[in-house]
Amino acid sequence: MLEIIREIFKDFLPVGVFLTFLISLTNIIVTTKNLKKTKFIDTITSERIKCLETIRNEGSEIISELSGFLNYLQLEVEEIKNEDPSENRRVEITFEYQQNFFNAKTSNILSKNRIWTRTEFIKNLNLFKLRLNYKEDIEIITLINGFIKLVKNEYNSEKDITEANENLETFINKLKVILKNEWEKVKKETK
Repeated sequence: MLEIIREIFKDFLPVGVFLTFLISLTNIIVTTKNLKKTKFIDTITSERIKCLETIRNEGSEIISELSGFLNYLQLEVEEIKNEDPSENRRVEITFEYQQNFFNAKTSNILSKNRIWTRTEFIKNLNLFKLRLNYKEDIEIITLINGFIKLVKNEYNSEKDITEANENLETFINKLKVILKNEWEKVKKETK
């Protein structure tokens, strides 16, 4: 009986070793493949989180600067309304000044207690635009284009300021949606 068992082991031992080797090799290949896939997903997820953080921080900075800018524009319009220049003064000033007398002058606002100059404002708005998905975020890109136009204008009327304030609220809401959607994508990737 022992001899029969030894004969069976003699015949099957090389086959068993070979099968064990094949199973181990298959396991190594599958594990390596899964590890590469996991690393790839982890890298994408961490980069997406960094991008989200950048969009959140830059968006917050833009909102802060725009809010301050619009408040200063509104204050300047109110100041100008309260001046009510005399007839002699109106004759002395240039046509452009007369034409825009009750409009806030953008360069005055950008030089008063602002962190960003006009060029930096436009640069930061354009940089933020580049971080967005041009296919999915068309509405927010359109709002940013409107803010760029506002900053580029030499004079802004009270109507321009009111419209920009409304657009700023829309911008904030759209930015919240973008951040939430991106966060949902991150959560989905990690599952």
